Amino acid sequence: MKSILKQLFNNLYQLIPGKKYLFLLIKMFYKPPLKIAHKLYFGGSFPVNYNGYSFRMNGFNKRGFSRENLLFWYGLGKGANWERQSVDLWIEMVKYSEVVLDIGANTGFYSLLAKSVNPNIKVIGFEPVAHVYNYYSSNCKLNKYDIDIHNIAISNKTGYSQIFSEKTEKNVYSASLDEKFAKDHSTKEILAFQIKTVTLFDFIKQEKLSKVDLIKIDVEGFEAEVLVGMGEYLRNFAPTMLIEILTDELGAEVQSILDDVGYLYFKLNKGPRPELVQKIIASDDYNYFICKVEVAKQLKLL
Repeated sequence: MKSILKQLFNNLYQLIPGKKYLFLLIKMFYKPPLKIAHKLYFGGSFPVNYNGYSFRMNGFNKRGFSRENLLFWYGLGKGANWERQSVDLWIEMVKYSEVVLDIGANTGFYSLLAKSVNPNIKVIGFEPVAHVYNYYSSNCKLNKYDIDIHNIAISNKTGYSQIFSEKTEKNVYSASLDEKFAKDHSTKEILAFQIKTVTLFDFIKQEKLSKVDLIKIDVEGFEAEVLVGMGEYLRNFAPTMLIEILTDELGAEVQSILDDVGYLYFKLNKGPRPELVQKIIASDDYNYFICKVEVAKQLKLL
């Protein structure tokens, strides 16, 4: 009965007109606590402004898009403190990059940010979940950004595979090509869907990319396979990476792939500076910044 009433409330909530304008009015005088703000979903677009850069994102009036809600209410300020070190490093790297890959783009925050910072940059994004890809596409069109987006998954093999996700079209954060990871990180029923996959090696060769400067990898436990699939281009291009590490085991696996490339590993956190570490383990703020020595010196991380 409780779940039925909850679903009924959610359905009625979606039918309420003008929520965005009501929230805009409320925001002038009051910002709700974070645990409340992420539930206040709405339809319509809103601006995201940070350090002089600006783009727009859509609110989709469905549960599961708490990132958009937090950006609406708190932006990238101290209130939400959402991936601040990741965002700041991404901005600095985008300024000096020509080709960027956004792997596991979700609704496109990092792709949009890259284009707002450097309009001339080539951004290539990958989002395998069909309905999330549609949201990603709508955000690119909203900003009239020429981002090259693909409804495929980057993997360690080219062909077709299964992706595992919660039994809902509202969730956008838990889909993974790793079945065990998906089940371990969800309390709901997991379903499998067939998707198209490609290795970075095959994609780079197919698109005749002469370089890749920067990569964001957020693929829910499948990060190591993405790196393996890059093949010889990993060493040849040695791109700077922003990569999600959710478990110590994944960290060890990723490090075993990267150690002989000559990278430095910076653990990102909610503190004032990224932390240079010798061992990759799960990060408090999820992400690691991985780069060569010369990049670290350029960004004054050393």
